[in-house]
Amino acid sequence: MRPEHSTIYFDPAYCNGLYLVFKPDLFVERAVFDAHVAQLVNDIESSKKTANASEIRLPGEESQQRKAAILEAGIVDIEEPTYEFLQAP
Repeated sequence: MRPEHSTIYFDPAYCNGLYLVFKPDLFVERAVFDAHVAQLVNDIESSKKTANASEIRLPGEESQQRKAAILEAGIVDIEEPTYEFLQAP
């Protein structure tokens, strides 16, 4: 039996969101879409930083950096309730 606190992970009030998925090539050729995305990324990364910003990051970059560090270290740091949940039969 799983620990009681783990039921929150399956509660819709706790785990919710809106996910929008589309197929770009239904609207424009894939190469055109990819070129526009590349230009957008370039524009964002070359924009001026605010005074308190050390870097400009795109969504997902921080998690990609964490994943790379975890893979390099070979260790994943997780909270105790998560560990207990994963160990429960």
